[in-house]
Amino acid sequence: GGPPGSAAAAGDVGRLEEQNAQILGFCEEAGIACKQYLPYYSGQAEWVERHFGAKLWPRFVQRKSKYDPHAILSRGQRIFTSPPA
Repeated sequence: GGPPGSAAAAGDVGRLEEQNAQILGFCEEAGIACKQYLPYYSGQAEWVERHFGAKLWPRFVQRKSKYDPHAILSRGQRIFTSPPA
């Protein structure tokens, strides 16, 4: 089993991450649009392409600049490498 008090068995997380990657790959290849609930994108371009879309991106940047000008709320998400312009 996993850690005390956990329902997860050893290796479950890795297996589930691999399964999730396979599902996302299948959807992408089949042209099935989907958004991850807790996405892991490697940079801003993926956020624009896969999460927000080109149509919504300018509005997001505008609101981000207004309400979080120092980009303190998204540090670990790789949306902005510095405060939005």
